[in-house]
Amino acid sequence: MAVTALKAADAPVIDNERVSVRDITLNAGTPGAMERHATDYVTMFLVGGQIRTTTADGKSSVATRNAGDALFGHKGTEEKVELASGVRPG
Repeated sequence: MAVTALKAADAPVIDNERVSVRDITLNAGTPGAMERHATDYVTMFLVGGQIRTTTADGKSSVATRNAGDALFGHKGTEEKVELASGVRPG
């Protein structure tokens, strides 16, 4: 899988020498682009749902995430994510 750039809508809302924060909305059945994380990262879920993650080697998994869940990821991780099912903000 090729690693592609993020959409302009996924541009950081805060970006400085210490942190980069993006506000990303997932839509059911619409996977995001494959992304290689340039730094360690934290994902904070503002709403819950079933999140499908597909890694660069094509392996997929689905995890239930609840509003308020947070996870830590490592620099160099390549993945794309999509909302498999669940709630999304109206």
